[in-house]
Amino acid sequence: MCDAVIVAVAAESAPMPEDVPVVVVRDPLEDEGPLAGLAGAMPEVGTEFAVVVGGDMPDVSPAVLELMIATLEEDHDVEIVALQDGEKVRPLPCVLRTSSATPKVGAMVESGERRLRALLSELRIAAVPETVWRILDPSGGSLRDIDHPGDMPA
Repeated sequence: MCDAVIVAVAAESAPMPEDVPVVVVRDPLEDEGPLAGLAGAMPEVGTEFAVVVGGDMPDVSPAVLELMIATLEEDHDVEIVALQDGEKVRPLPCVLRTSSATPKVGAMVESGERRLRALLSELRIAAVPETVWRILDPSGGSLRDIDHPGDMPA
């Protein structure tokens, strides 16, 4: 696997593997929006790629993340890789090319943008088709997040 860091954007983060560097964006930036939190974390990323997941996404498949990183490695013009979900592309999880995404994310926040979804229209994107990533994650857990108690499994 290439040199990458995980950036967890949320108030709390699930435990991460010990051998993978992690930058966690916590509550102080919560009122500024998730994109501002990401912009604050990106300068701390000292790796070629940043794997961005929500701290409330407990079932992200490592195999899917590896596929996303490989997709970014294959095309040097791509700045973000995200997952296709039906007719739309989801902003989380995503993998960013830090050298080009960091200044663009900062500029987006300076212009007043606060939504992670804006990354999908402002960065050069490769979307992994659902038919491809679902082979590695048939249950679709890589897109599941826990926003409400009802989102928790029984």
